[in-house]
Amino acid sequence: LPDGCFELVHRYHYSAAKAYQKKLRSAHLDIQDWRTQLNPSNQLFHELVELELRVLDEKETNTTEGRRKLGYAVTYGAIVQFQHEASHKFVTQTKNRAEQDRLAMQVSLINSG
Repeated sequence: LPDGCFELVHRYHYSAAKAYQKKLRSAHLDIQDWRTQLNPSNQLFHELVELELRVLDEKETNTTEGRRKLGYAVTYGAIVQFQHEASHKFVTQTKNRAEQDRLAMQVSLINSG
């Protein structure tokens, strides 16, 4: 990355987003047009709407929590995330071993932490 600046942010919560994506994958639906593929009277439609509302609430909670903790010092033991300032992607540890040092875990940048 040409710009190596990272911002320390509080840990975001993703449980609702993961549940929503898992439900879409299990039903073989696309996140963009699942509403057009399902009948509104379908039980799955209602479950996805509920999950979507939980995702929006989770995003709002993450934003509120971020604003509340802005400017406070990071203390030992606090769980934080590194967010790349230019791309807004998060540094994430993968399950693979690093290529250079086999004792270390591989890290990558992803859109959601």
